[in-house]
Amino acid sequence: MNNVMVQPFKTIAVEDEPMALEVMVDYIGKVPGLELVATFRHGMHALDYLRKHPVDLMFLDINMPDLSGMELARLLQKPPKIIFTTAYSEYAVEGFEVEAVDYLLKPVDFARFVKACERAMAQTKPLTTSVEPVGNEETYLLIKSGTETHKVSVDEVYFLEGSGNYVTYHTAKGKIMSLQTMKELEASLPAPFVRIHKSYIINLKHLNSFEAHQVSIGKSKIPLSQAYRDSFFSRLRQGK
Repeated sequence: MNNVMVQPFKTIAVEDEPMALEVMVDYIGKVPGLELVATFRHGMHALDYLRKHPVDLMFLDINMPDLSGMELARLLQKPPKIIFTTAYSEYAVEGFEVEAVDYLLKPVDFARFVKACERAMAQTKPLTTSVEPVGNEETYLLIKSGTETHKVSVDEVYFLEGSGNYVTYHTAKGKIMSLQTMKELEASLPAPFVRIHKSYIINLKHLNSFEAHQVSIGKSKIPLSQAYRDSFFSRLRQGK
């Protein structure tokens, strides 16, 4: 259970001002689902990197010497998602002309930064989780995580833990984080899964024991809330 299989968004920051770059690095490190893979203070260095390495998201300063952020964006044949940063609001319209996801005005507010990140990740969420039956015996979940989709047997999933717009799948091979909500999942999961709390859905195949206010899945103790208690016991009686 300690092996983490999360595939976050590969992210770079391009900013010529050292202090502004430090802020971007700090902010990126605080957002679940983002992985900072490189930083650059010169547009040409970033251009060279992007031509050799696939990236999901780029925070790009517009005003840079030699090669501006706008010029860099236009030189890329297959650009990643771009969130522009600048101290000058007059560049906003031009930024959206190159299909930027968002435009952040310096000094960048962290809450506004998070909103821009969620917008970028939501645009690349064609699939969250779907169920794939195989023959008459085994069923798999197809779980979208970052840029990858994991194929995981239903029997290998212990429970799901929701937090805001993210769900973590606790599996026999580790954890997988996905950008989705518990509400979206509840209707799509197969029979062994049952919701027992606003933040938890468990796989009944791995239920060890239960009490009035909690259940045991492996070594984990998971709260059983009053709102879901009746439906949980009903599923137990049905043997599903």
